[in-house]
Amino acid sequence: MIRRAGISLAALALAAAPAAVMAQSRPPEAQTPARVFDIPAGPLATALDRFSRQSGKPVLYRSAEVEAVRSDGARGSLSPDAALGAVLSGTGFEARRDRSGAVAIVRSAAPAEGGAQTSRLDDVVVTATKRSENVRQIAGSVTALNNAALEQIGADELDEYIGFVPGVTFNRQSSTVTIRGVSTTTGLDQGQGSTGYFINDVPLTDPYYSVGVPNIDGFDVESIAVLRGPQGTLFGSASLGGAINYKAATPKLDVLEFHGETALESVHEGATGGTAKAALNLPVIDGRLAVRGTYVYREDAGYIDNLGTGTPDENRGVTQGGRFQALWSPAEGTTVSYLYLDQTQRSEGTSSDRPTLYGELANSTVVPNRSKFATRIHSLRLDQDLGFGTLTATATHHEKALAAVTDITAAYGAFVPGVSPLLATQDYGSKGETFEVRLVSKPGRFEYLVGVMYDRTRERFTDRYLGEGAAASIETAWADTFGPGIGAAAAPEDVFFTSDLPFVGTESAVFGEASYKLTPELKLTLGGRLFKTESETTSRSSGFFLLFSGDVLAQELDGSQSEDGFNPKVSLSWTPDDHLMAYATVSKGFRFGGPNVNAGLPGENIPPTFSSDSLINYEVGVRSTLLDGRWLLDASLFYIDWSDIQLRLGTPTGLAYGTNAAGAENKGVEVSSVLFPFEGLSLRTAVTYLDASLTEGFEPGAGAPTVPSGTTLPGAAKWKVSNILSYDWTAAPLSPTLVLTHQYVSESYSDFEATGGTPQGDYSKFGARLELAIRPTLDLTLYADNIFDERGTSGGFVDAESFVRSIERPRTVGATLRFRGF
Repeated sequence: MIRRAGISLAALALAAAPAAVMAQSRPPEAQTPARVFDIPAGPLATALDRFSRQSGKPVLYRSAEVEAVRSDGARGSLSPDAALGAVLSGTGFEARRDRSGAVAIVRSAAPAEGGAQTSRLDDVVVTATKRSENVRQIAGSVTALNNAALEQIGADELDEYIGFVPGVTFNRQSSTVTIRGVSTTTGLDQGQGSTGYFINDVPLTDPYYSVGVPNIDGFDVESIAVLRGPQGTLFGSASLGGAINYKAATPKLDVLEFHGETALESVHEGATGGTAKAALNLPVIDGRLAVRGTYVYREDAGYIDNLGTGTPDENRGVTQGGRFQALWSPAEGTTVSYLYLDQTQRSEGTSSDRPTLYGELANSTVVPNRSKFATRIHSLRLDQDLGFGTLTATATHHEKALAAVTDITAAYGAFVPGVSPLLATQDYGSKGETFEVRLVSKPGRFEYLVGVMYDRTRERFTDRYLGEGAAASIETAWADTFGPGIGAAAAPEDVFFTSDLPFVGTESAVFGEASYKLTPELKLTLGGRLFKTESETTSRSSGFFLLFSGDVLAQELDGSQSEDGFNPKVSLSWTPDDHLMAYATVSKGFRFGGPNVNAGLPGENIPPTFSSDSLINYEVGVRSTLLDGRWLLDASLFYIDWSDIQLRLGTPTGLAYGTNAAGAENKGVEVSSVLFPFEGLSLRTAVTYLDASLTEGFEPGAGAPTVPSGTTLPGAAKWKVSNILSYDWTAAPLSPTLVLTHQYVSESYSDFEATGGTPQGDYSKFGARLELAIRPTLDLTLYADNIFDERGTSGGFVDAESFVRSIERPRTVGATLRFRGF
């Protein structure tokens, strides 16, 4: 659908040729003498570039159309026509020539065997199994969106594409993702989260309380794969419910390429925003060394008014940064790659409103709630073809930092009367190194993967509560209770609470999978991960609040926890032909445990540590290709047995701690359908039914009522539906493409209902996009999101003041220009 012309370096002279002229058919060239071609199997774009270089014939193609398609290549003494025919065989594309003899690669009039209709958006190569594999050949619940699919729905951010993936929910309150209902909160977990986040297989998840989840912009991303169900065998901790793996676009060794986009949009009852993005691929040594740079600036328009500061549309957000990659192939079969990522996300105010107190799209604080979150990654990777397999070694340094200021005047003003504003400052950070070495066999009847990994991450969480005049206020209000001089002692320099929590977590593992084809149709896969996790921390806190829980002004608590185990996986798949796969899988997940950082009062019995949950996923599924490739229908049925759940509980004095308690059953059905009724029209539908509830209740403590068995897990909406209808007028002027989208999520609760969880969900959103090919290298897209301005609640809680709601962004209209050069 996106008609940006991607032009190989050999085809620069043809860039100005009108697309209509290039698509005209003409008789084949006269017989050309044979020559030796060496074009290995791989991405179609790379194969076409190699053909152009080896044949000396310019080739013109659209990169967005062929980027996810693979070619079997061509080798041997062949005529150029025969070599090009071999390169295109089975891809769903064909070569056509204009009157000058220039070659254009266009989509075939009829679907290729196996469904060429689907090649642009659905034939996506991912590394969900730690090996490059077409997503439709994976025996498991994996949904992948390539760059063309992301552009089709206009997805920049995590929440903009995750809504179209079955079995997955975006928690706007914390910018986290829940997969198959595996979560006990729509906020941040007590310890490590239940969903893993990766880029190029590099972990972005923290081992303890999360510093933050980077929202990687979808521009110049080759694919985003969402793996549903536990992925502990290959991806390790944090993938208890599943994982999300970004794959950045890889540098191309022999193509000079540039593309970019800019957008301007307006939010109803809000401000305006926009984007500026660019990517450049530059071959340095032809066929040997290339670099690729990506830059992103995105300004998200605000729409929440701060009545306290008098600032309209205060929640403006800015994402800025990019990636630099280098790819070096010093010899045949050897590649060395480097990835540098640097991204900063800034928020100028809260994105929540208080509708019962101030009305819709309004909040009130004495000072703005601002935050800055930065992510930085250095990753070096070696891939060596050993003939019988590929050896991959990676070394990564990763770091994240969060700095935030929050107005806490309303929440704590009673303790420090007369002082305004009262502020909470957060200075959080994590730094670590991850190393992995793995050996992956060549495809065959017997396939295997073995590897080792090690990660050491250091986190630090520093919180300070302060306000000018706090010491004097505490002295005046509390001297009769705690004695004279309490103000200066409990709030030195007007800081009335300080907490410093350093944490070190290490994970080491040996992992592997082996597959054997019992028959040509039946394949058995066995896998496992032998792991060990270790945690150490020293919690230091001081200040006024400690007097209420321990009658002290300072305390220090050391803690450590370690755990080891084996994480197994078994899978059996049956593939009678290219149009059907059925599979059954049993997999297990795990995550870090950790020490508790509060000692509690005598008799409160806070456990010193909490450990990993126990979670086993049972799943059967089918992938089918019907109607000669015009209908893809996938379905999975799953049952999750979750026990010893990590929970955050509270003491009578209000201290929070982690423990293992209760159990849950998550069961459901996920269905994905892609239908091509006729040329140009496609309908994509995803439906999820989920029943996720406790099988054992628990006592949350801190005066809260019992959470009984049968309670629905937080954020576990029973129904989720999405639709994407697209029609492509290829023969009309400007080749317009119309895309209509719909998303529905049923009601759920932001937390356990008994502990004050608030309703969310139960709303639909509709969107529309019209794309026009202004020139072969320039597209214009006009769009409207949330057309009916649905004020859907996507998260919330109740504090001392009122109900706080995370709300869907109001109706947004805008335009995007995408362009490609060279």
